Amino acid sequence: MGSEMCIRDRVESERLRSVADPDTEPFRSRYEERALLKKLSQQAHANAQANALSSEARSRATFVEAAAKAMLGANFMDTEETGQARGLLEGSLSVISEVSEAHSLTIDTLNRLAVLAANREEHQLSLQLLERALKQYESACQQVTAYVQALDVSESAGTPDNVAVDAAGAAKEARKLEDLHTLTGYYLAQAYGNCGQAAESAHWCQRTMERQLRNRGSGRQDDYGFKAHEWARNASTLSAYFCAENQFAAAEACLHAADAVLKNRRAEEKARLAALASEVKTRATDGSDGTSSEGEVAAFSKPRNYMTRIGAEAIAASNLPDEAKHPAAKVAHGRPVTLSGTQVDDPTPGIDPLGSTTAAAQLPEEELEAAAQLDIAFVEFWISLLHALAGGEQKPAASQTVSFEGIRLPKPHPATSLDENFRTPEVAREVYRLGAAHAARAKAFFVLDGFVTDHCTILSLESSLLRELMAFEPQLTRRLAMHKRRAELLQLPLRELNENAYVQIYRQALFDMATIRSDMLELRTVQLEDEPEQRRNAKLAPFVADAIAAHTEFLRRLDKDGKPPDKVDDESAHAYVNSRLSLS
Repeated sequence: MGSEMCIRDRVESERLRSVADPDTEPFRSRYEERALLKKLSQQAHANAQANALSSEARSRATFVEAAAKAMLGANFMDTEETGQARGLLEGSLSVISEVSEAHSLTIDTLNRLAVLAANREEHQLSLQLLERALKQYESACQQVTAYVQALDVSESAGTPDNVAVDAAGAAKEARKLEDLHTLTGYYLAQAYGNCGQAAESAHWCQRTMERQLRNRGSGRQDDYGFKAHEWARNASTLSAYFCAENQFAAAEACLHAADAVLKNRRAEEKARLAALASEVKTRATDGSDGTSSEGEVAAFSKPRNYMTRIGAEAIAASNLPDEAKHPAAKVAHGRPVTLSGTQVDDPTPGIDPLGSTTAAAQLPEEELEAAAQLDIAFVEFWISLLHALAGGEQKPAASQTVSFEGIRLPKPHPATSLDENFRTPEVAREVYRLGAAHAARAKAFFVLDGFVTDHCTILSLESSLLRELMAFEPQLTRRLAMHKRRAELLQLPLRELNENAYVQIYRQALFDMATIRSDMLELRTVQLEDEPEQRRNAKLAPFVADAIAAHTEFLRRLDKDGKPPDKVDDESAHAYVNSRLSLS
């Protein structure tokens, strides 16, 4: 089999992989690629068996057959036919891994086999395959470096004439290796997590995110192009890990980095739309034949960013101090956030100046949702910090710092140090307000009509914010008022949702309501302990009735034929026992 045919088929295979097929036939080009690779594999197999060919030619044909099968395995994975992919990938690995020119194909094959192993819950095997991919990458880097040095020598000597072509090929191969290594790191973060090694998982998560930032602004639209919403989601995940380790400064840094990336994306989109509007205006002025499509006009004439839609409403709802409500105001620990040459004043960490339309731009729905999900992550962060401050959590032995190239982050909130000086009611109220502001903004996007699960999650987080704040409130009357506010938050899903359609959400709300009513009864009992018994009992009666009714409503949902169940599913068992004990 001629090398020209092999190269031609490989180039055509790469072209077919890059084709964007219509939604009605999403894998049409991939099926064409599959037919091409099958033909290549069959021809290579025949050549490998041909005694008329030299030993070197037969060895080469064996490699081409294995490479074609590895690419076939990738094809089957990409078309969601994983059952046939595994055998092809495993069968080719032993051959291609021994050929120096197949480093990128070998790493891709190892990555894919690791994914298949993880899907089968063979997590240790998945981790071993990815560690092999790491070693393969290191070997490949050494080879590419040596090759580039050899090209430099050839160029300085003036020979050969095709040095530029070879250099371009080396650069393309180097980029492919870097892309695959980034993917290996992404999978390693998950593999270590699946194996219970949280610290290693966080390390690879951060390392992968740092590598992904290098593709920011590259304009790449392939699978390795930078996607702001995915990066922000990974930053939120990393933040949650740091919270669990009481590394709150690092956790906050991750969230601010995500916020900066999303802000930069909004700035880019605003600039693009401004350029588009200018172009349309120029066409109209010049009277040129070029016309704008309906989509182009709509793109800048119908703002739909939820940041604009809620305006100052979220800030007002958060009860932030007056000075923090003004777009130009800055809190003590705020700093300008800079990304790719764009500086954005950040008056309240993680919160846009919501009254300003300059922060708003047209974005795909997935990026709007990413911004709202980031708000939820901020709420969870402030809840965790409040809990740590209230619970007397100790400072970690060594504070971990997080930074990302090209992103200038604000200083962390002083309370993230867990210093005793910041375990005060005043600081706790400030932390609460920051969390409440993010919750209000997230709810403006995740409205109940359309985002039931997310909206109810936010309501639950708002309730948790109030619960954690209570630890800093000495006055029983104010604590009772906070519980009352928590109960009001849960009334919405109980009043508006179809119980049959949202069984678990509804039951959770009922249980949370019952818990709140019990807590209110307990507080009221303490508050009335010096009252005469008859008067105390009279004042407690409505609280007792509310608690009994709430627990009864929850338990009734788990009854079988009107009787207490013999067994409760694992998800509800803990809540069921607690509710039974509280009711008794």
